[in-house]
Amino acid sequence: MNTALKKDGYEEYISINTSEEQFAIMAIERKDKITHIVIKTIEDGEISLIQSRVNIELEDFSKMLKQLN
Repeated sequence: MNTALKKDGYEEYISINTSEEQFAIMAIERKDKITHIVIKTIEDGEISLIQSRVNIELEDFSKMLKQLN
């Protein structure tokens, strides 16, 4: 799945892995704006994806990600 997302132009911006769960936020950036976001979680062998089209300034997106840490 990661290969397909990368082929579609998604970059991984944040990844959190524990022994029980994996969480990642991937996005497509065009001209200093985030245009698409995918949130991926894997838990108990089940994969969940949330995909959305957005129009977020890259700077605002970066600030949002920093708040997750």
